[in-house]
Amino acid sequence: MDLGDVIAFGGLAGLGIMTLRWAMGRNSGEQEPDTRGEPQQEPSIEELGDYSIADTHKSANDLTRTLKRKISQNRIKVLGFDCEFITYPQPRQKVSLLQIATPDGFCALFRLGKLGGVVPQQLKEILEDSSILKVGVSVVNDAEKLQTDYELCVKGCLDVQYLADIGGVSDKGLKNLVKQLCENDQEKKQRNKRGNWEENELSGRQIKYACYDARYSYLVFEKLNKIVSRDQWSRYIDMRYRENAVGRDSSIQLPDIGSIRLQ
Repeated sequence: MDLGDVIAFGGLAGLGIMTLRWAMGRNSGEQEPDTRGEPQQEPSIEELGDYSIADTHKSANDLTRTLKRKISQNRIKVLGFDCEFITYPQPRQKVSLLQIATPDGFCALFRLGKLGGVVPQQLKEILEDSSILKVGVSVVNDAEKLQTDYELCVKGCLDVQYLADIGGVSDKGLKNLVKQLCENDQEKKQRNKRGNWEENELSGRQIKYACYDARYSYLVFEKLNKIVSRDQWSRYIDMRYRENAVGRDSSIQLPDIGSIRLQ
């Protein structure tokens, strides 16, 4: 099956089991507010959802095999994609965490900073496979960072903001797209403190934040792909997002967002 057939399948295949209250954090690179003295409640197991972390060579190989199996089991060859890295103080440090979400809600978290620059060959093959679409906000920028930091060649990247432009969705950025398309903004005011992505152990709050970004990257694509055809967005694969690079298609009507509620 080629990518066109895969994308045409569309639908909400992964949403049936994705009943968790997913919420958005903030874009990578923003400086954290001072939350000292505030209660730091860790999320519950249910809030974290289905995920796995790899921070050793063995666990990275095991997680890559799990990821490949899930990709092969899904007719939709699309992955939510995001990276985390430390930007303060300048200059930017190497990418610390790679997050990949599958359509069923599983999130693979690869702690690249803990792997000593050694990335499993099978993971490289997934990243280099242009028939597996990697979707997110500023996803091509993330791919460029992975190339610079680890000499990884990531292909098949699509910035969902291009689909938003074509569909006439006004506000960009992952958080805004989630608010407009997925009706899930209940934790917008509760800024998750992410802390240091190079800590020995990631906190539950960091895991929650990282998983949400990757999962919602996929969900936003899935929603927009129902109103924007592959012919309209395929030309923007592996293209860095630029404001006003594409105009709205006036024939497109946004559906009632009340039809999807992640609660």
